[in-house]
Amino acid sequence: MFYGTAGFQKCGAVFDYQGPAATIVLKMKNANQPYLAKGAGAYLAFQLMHMGWPLPDTLVPVPLTLAHQISRGYNQSLLLANQVGKILQRPVQNILKRKLEIHPQSPENNPFY
Repeated sequence: MFYGTAGFQKCGAVFDYQGPAATIVLKMKNANQPYLAKGAGAYLAFQLMHMGWPLPDTLVPVPLTLAHQISRGYNQSLLLANQVGKILQRPVQNILKRKLEIHPQSPENNPFY
């Protein structure tokens, strides 16, 4: 559920969520491997530069639930945003607030749970 409004003109994905890309994301999220954000963020930035779209004005990471933030010790989307922002020379703004604590979307499909 969204609170308030958020407008955007385009949305895209720089890779399919399968194979090595999915493995990297899952390891960052669930196997305590935050160092993977540096390479993954560089790849994201490279892909963004070659999509032919204007670069974003700012990067906004999605906040974790409090339980995930405490158990993980870091927010993988913030790590990725910081790396992409550094490469693209764009600011990162923590302007989203999580209002609901939700359960994982698909723990049954996640080998790291």
